[in-house]
Amino acid sequence: MADNVFSILSGVISLFALGISILSLLLNNRNFRLASYSMRGNYSVSFRTENWREKLFYFPSFTIKIFNSISSEVLRFKYKIQIKPVTGGVSRIQLFDGIENRNYIGINRTGPVIKNKIRWKKSYPKGYAYESLHGFNSTPFYSYFSVSCRGNDERGYDDRALNRYHQYIEITDFTGNTEIWYFSFSLYLSNLEIDYDSKNGWKKLSKSYFKYYKISEIVVFSPKDLLKNLKAAFISKKNLAEIRGEEEKCQSSERLATEGFLSFDGDLQLYELREYLQFHKMIKKHI
Repeated sequence: MADNVFSILSGVISLFALGISILSLLLNNRNFRLASYSMRGNYSVSFRTENWREKLFYFPSFTIKIFNSISSEVLRFKYKIQIKPVTGGVSRIQLFDGIENRNYIGINRTGPVIKNKIRWKKSYPKGYAYESLHGFNSTPFYSYFSVSCRGNDERGYDDRALNRYHQYIEITDFTGNTEIWYFSFSLYLSNLEIDYDSKNGWKKLSKSYFKYYKISEIVVFSPKDLLKNLKAAFISKKNLAEIRGEEEKCQSSERLATEGFLSFDGDLQLYELREYLQFHKMIKKHI
């Protein structure tokens, strides 16, 4: 009889201990989840190519204007931006223009604001802050820089053109810390057979002003990248007119005709780096 009572008592104690362990585990998980929302955000920002389903059945996340006109045709930007917290979380993400002159204030007109609503008092988040992946859908991108060179085509079309696109990314965590990233890329356009190389990323355009196009490598730049690029920010002082290789926007660029596309990308990346550095100086000075 005593042995049975002892066995029953041992079983009850074991079940009680198991219950305490499970409850402790659940509480610890909840506390760890809550703590993750109070950590400073650290992010990974990247682009990936659309898969075949997205190309066939979904609207693109981004499109790009060939000309800076409402009536201009647009090209599908076949990449998707992905922003994932490594630590901390994302409370708000916003794309905004920062290089070209603007005559408005307020939130950006071409990018969405993503905000995760966490009701701390009524409910607890079911996942960790970093267990999220954010993307965008936006109205078409307009270039901040364009250059072209005239050709001898009977139609009077340009031989080549290069457009440069740039967007800042504001990422804010749940503790109010904000980081400013940016991404940029170029669109190469050509009517010259010598430029077209399908193995090197060039594609054909149908019923367009240009016959061929290519999107350059995408630059993704974070505040941490300033350290290794600080020296490069002071190497070149070229303004956009000097980079273009012309005195007026309406003129043809001899530089594009003779040097091609790649030399422009290098100069424009340095220009964007200087603008980014100046932007950070303004933030520290005025905010």
